[in-house]
Amino acid sequence: MQIKTVLLEDLLPHEHHNLARCRRLAKNIKKTARLRRPLLVDGKTGIVLDGHHRLAALKLLGCKRARVLAVDYRSDEVKLLPRRKNILVNKNEVIKRGQSNSLYPVKTTKHQVVGGRASSSTRLDRLW
Repeated sequence: MQIKTVLLEDLLPHEHHNLARCRRLAKNIKKTARLRRPLLVDGKTGIVLDGHHRLAALKLLGCKRARVLAVDYRSDEVKLLPRRKNILVNKNEVIKRGQSNSLYPVKTTKHQVVGGRASSSTRLDRLW
């Protein structure tokens, strides 16, 4: 696992996002001038595992970069859980959807890092 700053254009979502929620989140990020948690991404592919709404909010704010926690998605340290009973999810499908832009619906997957996730608040002015 590694916390680093990456270009937004290098990140690939695998789920859709709710625009109204992103606007509220962008307003909050702008008000506090901080991104409270890094996005969780696969370090090899750049696929966003957790943080689709934060990613979209940063784009709405005109940011060019994001702080991410890059992980080895294929390892056992990252667990994938379904949020919708009627949609089958697995790591291969998440990668396929991220690379093909055939996105899952909003909040289809949940990713957990074994041992928890590092907290790393970032000032907004470092993401322009």
